[in-house]
Amino acid sequence: MKFLNMIIVAGIFFFPVQIHADENSFLVNSYWDSGKAEFQVYDATIKKYGIHRKAVAKLIIVKESFHKANLVKTIHPEDTVDVIKMNYIRTIPTGVYDYFQMASIFFDRKTGRILKFAVSSQDGCGTTFMEFLWKNNRYHHHFHSYFDDQGDGEVVIDNMNFVFYDALPVVLRFNLKDKKTYSIKLSDSMISNKAKPITLYTALVSKQIVEEKKGKRIYAVTVKSPGKKDMFYFEKEFPHRMIKWQKNNGDELTMKKTRFFYYWNFTKPEFDDMMK
Repeated sequence: MKFLNMIIVAGIFFFPVQIHADENSFLVNSYWDSGKAEFQVYDATIKKYGIHRKAVAKLIIVKESFHKANLVKTIHPEDTVDVIKMNYIRTIPTGVYDYFQMASIFFDRKTGRILKFAVSSQDGCGTTFMEFLWKNNRYHHHFHSYFDDQGDGEVVIDNMNFVFYDALPVVLRFNLKDKKTYSIKLSDSMISNKAKPITLYTALVSKQIVEEKKGKRIYAVTVKSPGKKDMFYFEKEFPHRMIKWQKNNGDELTMKKTRFFYYWNFTKPEFDDMMK
């Protein structure tokens, strides 16, 4: 579609997030090498059809071996790269039917580069699927939409150092200990039932340590641009799990449960309520 050939950029100056693959950095920390996954459940309010609804969101973060050419999980050792995968899953009731939406984001452990970003959305009307694949120093955006006048398409996005908005729950954990305020080029959220153009703007990231109830200290991170402000709250101690996300559109996620475990081993009926 023609409208998807446009990349809109607001703002002028930005400094990309620097990723240093040392033993203390977030992505290469041995914490991820146990094979276990972070599994966070959030009470959420998410806006659909102009109304904020009670919803459930989940973040699942785990290390995987990724095939460089095919950009898929693999058990074979040839031509692979280690990634940290974040699955962001949300279920949103809307009257007589629900929205089921999911984003899978794969970070190269050495560079922090997002190698693949896949989004699916299902509701009572249909299914939409989008993906961004990092190949030959550019993103290839494929989309398959049930929505009016969209259908199937592909857009090539030249090498641009930007951060996907939906990846912030992981990206902001890269350098929480750095006291500096920095700017990033940020996209709008791509989790949608419609194929969307990439819209970029400059956001300022600042952080401070604040005290929560019972004297617990946390990182409060502000991501701010003209007319937009997101607030993130992370645990001060590594691995800095996200406690709360207050989005610029009024949506909110608040942690309800968290575990670090082999979640794929808990599929029997007796575990149905374990992470609810």
